[in-house]
Amino acid sequence: LEASGPVIDAAPRWRKANDAYEWGPVKSIRHNDLDRLPDLPPYFGNETSLNDSRNDSFYQELQEAHEAWDNILRRDSMRLVIDLQPGECVLVANQRCMH
Repeated sequence: LEASGPVIDAAPRWRKANDAYEWGPVKSIRHNDLDRLPDLPPYFGNETSLNDSRNDSFYQELQEAHEAWDNILRRDSMRLVIDLQPGECVLVANQRCMH
C-alpha cells in the first residue's frame, strides 16, 4: 500500500473581505512516525548546495514544528481510553481518529 498527502489536510475557503485565501475545517490527519519519509529542504535553484544556510533555517523550523505537533499529541486531553471486555471491538475511521 502507498499513500501520500499533507500531515494536516484542511478544506480551503476564500475570505471575501480582502480576497485572501485561508484554511477551513480540518478534513483529515495523516501521521505515523514509524514510516514517515525524511523531510527535504526546499529547492532554491541550481546554485543550492547541501550546506546552504537556508537549509539550516528550514531544518530548525521543521524541528520546532515536529516538537509542537508531538506536544499536542502527548496531551492527556487528546486521548480517549476505552477499556474493552473480551469479545468487544472498536472501529475507527483512519483519517478522523489517530490510533
